[in-house]
Amino acid sequence: MKRRYIWRFPEIINLFEVPEYLQLLMRIKKHKEIVFDMTETLDINSSFIGFLIYSKEQLKKKRIHYVFLLSPSVEKIFSMLGMNEYFSC
Repeated sequence: MKRRYIWRFPEIINLFEVPEYLQLLMRIKKHKEIVFDMTETLDINSSFIGFLIYSKEQLKKKRIHYVFLLSPSVEKIFSMLGMNEYFSC
């Protein structure tokens, strides 16, 4: 079993990419930890936030550890939405 999968996201999350991310999430099975690296991401949309919420819940069910690395702009968006604590590990 592989230990860690680092998933790097682009600067801008396109609304139409989210279904592809869901498909990729379903294919990630043999890892003990997934790192959602959004350190270069400047903007996100509500569909992507929904994807992150769904991902967190699915990974918890599968007992896969997850880490969210956020850029300052994504951290600010989460803060404005009151979601910083929800996405902290």
